[in-house]
Amino acid sequence: MTFLHREREQLARLLPGFDEQLSRQEPANLEARGSSVIRDFAAAGGAGLLVPREHGGLGANATQATEVMRALGSRSASVAVGTTMHHYKIAWLAETLQPELRAPILERIARQRLLVASCGAEGQQTGGVFNPGIEVREHHSGVVVNGVKRPCSLVWDMGILSMLVRLPDGHPMSGEMAILLIDADHPHLHRHELWLNDALAASQTDEIRLKNVYVPPEAIIPIGADTAGKGASANLIWFEILITAAYLGAASGLVEAAANAPGAGIETVLDSIAMLEGAYLAVRGLAQRVDAGDRGQSALADGIICRVAAQRAIRESTSHALRVLGIHATPDNFRAAAAARALAFHPGGTRDGIPALLNYYNGGRLVLS
Repeated sequence: MTFLHREREQLARLLPGFDEQLSRQEPANLEARGSSVIRDFAAAGGAGLLVPREHGGLGANATQATEVMRALGSRSASVAVGTTMHHYKIAWLAETLQPELRAPILERIARQRLLVASCGAEGQQTGGVFNPGIEVREHHSGVVVNGVKRPCSLVWDMGILSMLVRLPDGHPMSGEMAILLIDADHPHLHRHELWLNDALAASQTDEIRLKNVYVPPEAIIPIGADTAGKGASANLIWFEILITAAYLGAASGLVEAAANAPGAGIETVLDSIAMLEGAYLAVRGLAQRVDAGDRGQSALADGIICRVAAQRAIRESTSHALRVLGIHATPDNFRAAAAARALAFHPGGTRDGIPALLNYYNGGRLVLS
């Protein structure tokens, strides 16, 4: 079996023809601002990857999804990273919503092939996943939101914006965390360019501005007040396994290029392959636990451990791959290395993940701010 063979076979089973479609394109085109790769993914049925079959989706489980995300990342870091923001929210909605809410939301997403952008606060030096810096006030049992979300992936091709907020004073569920679902064509939702880096440019990581956006009660999904509770933990576990698999895929694509470089050969990069495979197998093992129903704090802690180990494996393997490529290294190779290392910018990285883990291992609860 060749490197990445298993993951690409899974992608071919779930989205027939899409891997070939990606492999025929120049990497620069797949990663450039204005690329159609996100739209192509949705058109191929990718928006329904984690939507259960009974709601019109592909019904992939966590293990299959990690394989798909790694395969996608090896072809285009932008499509893997960008769509992760959709997939983890879909997975969480599928297992958390009551049936009467779950069916219409997920069936609409699968039928219309809609992508869901996720509004957290990753990439910022202040704030956190539960504090996106958006002002929320009560209005007629719903809420009105104002503010700027930057960065946010899938900005230009999203169908729905999802936002995690704490419900304000005056609301019937004041103090609880909730998911807000806002149609992307809302007249008071505005998009603006933000991302200046070539790496991950096609992920549509830009800025959303909201001005007096009313969200009705039926588009508010409460998840409880406890950011360390089972609902919040499940959401974060899905995020950690999928985002880690996506970035490991980006690094794997670069290492694959190094193995195929003139005069190199797979034995030259075997240490890099071993590092990436070890990190990926840990993530895949955690995905199998998720498929078995594990959503507890220990699973989230292990997800962060997998994530930190993956960051180190990515850093070392991509550096080695560039050394192997040497004078044969292309701008695409350097772009892939930069993209793969961006895993550190997402929630659960060393800035917030390590202090949370230390508190957990000292007998406290695992809370990502």
